[in-house]
Amino acid sequence: MILPRGDEYLDASILVLPVRGSPEEEYFREAIESFNGPMVREEDPLRALVYAITYPRRGFRKLVFGVDPGKKCGLAGLGDSIIIAASKVDCDKLGSAIREHASRIPAWKVEVYVGNGYGFSEAVDSLAREGIGFRVVDESGTTGSQGVGSVARIIRDRDIIAGITIALRGAYGVKRVDSSFYKEV
Repeated sequence: MILPRGDEYLDASILVLPVRGSPEEEYFREAIESFNGPMVREEDPLRALVYAITYPRRGFRKLVFGVDPGKKCGLAGLGDSIIIAASKVDCDKLGSAIREHASRIPAWKVEVYVGNGYGFSEAVDSLAREGIGFRVVDESGTTGSQGVGSVARIIRDRDIIAGITIALRGAYGVKRVDSSFYKEV
């Protein structure tokens, strides 16, 4: 299906519908009505994106959070190894940030991995207050990493890249994240 978008065209195999009553819904009404494939409609854009990415499952098999503690925690969420969340949060608010992300990102299994460096105590205290279980990961060499491939072009923050590395190290046993791990897009 080809949907109009200005002078360009968008080839879609699954359609994420605009919010009901929005100007976008009116603008794309004809294309939406003629679309024959699967459609996703959600008020929460992140949830809609996850449903489209994981169609037809409507959620990830595994959602993994990696935390690089420090003055602020580098937090990364990977759904089936796809980076779906990345942010810096106050370590004392880490537990509530993970709970918020997990409530918006449908997944059958959620795991949390925390690096064992500076800021560890504050980060795990926050997780404990929220009742979130976690595993400790050796974070040596993660913050110095500059990231590689397409990830380094998108995410420039070293603490978030360290969070991604900690998630991969904890959940999948990846020792070092280099260009052989990521596919260029």
